[in-house]
Amino acid sequence: MGLDSVVKKTLREQTKSAFSYYRSLGELYDKCPLEAVVVDVNVELFKKPQHVKTGMEWARWVFDNRVKKPPVKFVVLLFDSAPRVPLTKDLTHLQRSGDKRKRGFVPLPPDTLFGDNMELPDWSRVTGSKHLLPRVWDYLIGAIRRLTVAERFDRKTVFFDKPLSLKLAGSRPSLDGAIEMAWKAGALAKAPPVPKHLYGEGDMKTRAWVVHLMEALRLETILVLSTDLDNIPIFCEPRFRGVHMLGNPVGVANGKVVTKKQATTTMHEAIDLGKVAALIGERHYPAFRAILCMGKTDFNWNVHKMTTERMLKTFFWSVRHNKTINATTLLESTKGYGTFYQMCHSKICGHRRANAKLAAAVTREDIKNYLLRCQWVHRYWTGDLQALGGPDPSTCPGYKKPGASAKDLKEYGGKVRLVPA
Repeated sequence: MGLDSVVKKTLREQTKSAFSYYRSLGELYDKCPLEAVVVDVNVELFKKPQHVKTGMEWARWVFDNRVKKPPVKFVVLLFDSAPRVPLTKDLTHLQRSGDKRKRGFVPLPPDTLFGDNMELPDWSRVTGSKHLLPRVWDYLIGAIRRLTVAERFDRKTVFFDKPLSLKLAGSRPSLDGAIEMAWKAGALAKAPPVPKHLYGEGDMKTRAWVVHLMEALRLETILVLSTDLDNIPIFCEPRFRGVHMLGNPVGVANGKVVTKKQATTTMHEAIDLGKVAALIGERHYPAFRAILCMGKTDFNWNVHKMTTERMLKTFFWSVRHNKTINATTLLESTKGYGTFYQMCHSKICGHRRANAKLAAAVTREDIKNYLLRCQWVHRYWTGDLQALGGPDPSTCPGYKKPGASAKDLKEYGGKVRLVPA
């Protein structure tokens, strides 16, 4: 789920100079000098090469490619902490696990073990067996810690922002949810400070670390190794110039991103997230971020089922015609949202179909609850209440406890705590 991929496609057209392409990570490191790398290891879980067969081979691959090779001062490895993930994502997680079951997915047994010389199980079953992730992370963190200590970096400091397992935290230090400095560069006189946060998601942990690295440690160039498009609205501020997000490799032909069938080569795509906001403009980027909170995300969906593409097309029409959409009005006023809805169905704003009537089946109360959810997503993505893990969704009137209507979800059994009101 997450943000629609059309966001990146649109930005390639509208903020072209914020995108850069490299034949390899080595070329990126040579042409784009970096000071820190922040790695969302939850993403790395799905990138294990097929030739890697044992636990130590996997740990060595992650260590070599994400810790050792980047020529930086700081490396931060982040892991999701399920107990701290916002309650509203339960619905998303249940839907994803339901999709796995639809494909005939068979989870691994809970007593599956991971070790240096143990052969890894079928990886599609590992990535789908969420109950096994604490064991996976416990092994991987321990193995990378050993490799890091053996390497004895002189100019590189390595941090683990560890996952939290309420059941195993007491006996497994790698699962206590704390921030651990696995290695301090010899050039540092004392241990550097770490950010204070209680986020459970890798993307929001990433935000906490990027802000910390820029403000507390005065770093200017940071690479975020993540494919999560949520990072686009999270970092959509000009002050994040120099924060690059690396996505999946893309097909390129004649200097343009194309489908794999049309591609003549494959390249790494890096996005300067702060530059995206700067190119959109000081007046306009707040509305851009607000609109991304109003589309389909892990937490929400548009009350009128408007696509993100339609909303972005309207937004960039307003930018081209020098018309400012007030982000606060858009998120907090039903009248302001109604005006935007009309724009999204207007031929004047470049849309083919002129259907400007609000859908009769959607009530004013539905819109109010939708906007309350959008406001919560906006506060969360902009780092509000970081020390508390973000604003509490259980207090937001835009969400409610699921009732009998939620029974249509696959194997719903009281697992979902909050759904959109």
